[in-house]
Amino acid sequence: MSNDAANKLGLVGATSYVAGSIVGAGIFVSPRTVLEHSGSVGMSLICWLAGAAISTMTALLYIELATSIPLSGSDFAYQNYVGWTPLAFSFLWLTNLIQSSCVCAILMRTFGEYLVDALEGISFEFPEDSKLLLERLLGFSLLWLLIWANFFSIKGWAAKIQVVVTGAKLLALAIITLTGFYYLAFKGCTQQFSADNIWTGSKTDPGNLALALYAGIWSYGGFDTLNYGTEDIDQAQIRR
Repeated sequence: MSNDAANKLGLVGATSYVAGSIVGAGIFVSPRTVLEHSGSVGMSLICWLAGAAISTMTALLYIELATSIPLSGSDFAYQNYVGWTPLAFSFLWLTNLIQSSCVCAILMRTFGEYLVDALEGISFEFPEDSKLLLERLLGFSLLWLLIWANFFSIKGWAAKIQVVVTGAKLLALAIITLTGFYYLAFKGCTQQFSADNIWTGSKTDPGNLALALYAGIWSYGGFDTLNYGTEDIDQAQIRR
């Protein structure tokens, strides 16, 4: 990582990286999966709360690791620091070849799908047989844009893009949340929260609950983003 002060992240950039990573595609696609595998509104709320508790404790652990071992690389750096080099090597390869690749594919596909749906909502029409190809092309284009942005100064391009994207995500999330509260408070759409319905259809088998919990935890993920670039954070600016 570069030690050039001009290339370091300040408070706004660092905050946007974390917020933008947590409020990613997960929160927009996970609710359906959580509800599908939990079976009811009540059970899904329990899964969301359990996922939040687990994610909070994990985030606190990563904060402690980042302050105790101020090295970039997150898990890879920490494993190397304690001498677990073979494990760190295996972790890095598995992360790059499987985990990161799959997550990136999901995010790009989600972006393409949502963008196509949005364009269709404003009078654009796409043939059904070409929609999937268009979604993939849009997602792939976004991936190349992000790669290009990260070729340059983190503070100069990547951080600025992240701030804008984070603002857009938070705005979208606020619109969804406020719309939901509007229907609950003013439209009386509370039938799913009644005593007769809130637990109806609940699934209690370990398999479904594990999948629901995992989907919830995945949507909370991203709190360790800055751990990958700890040395690129302007510590002096943040402490001020």
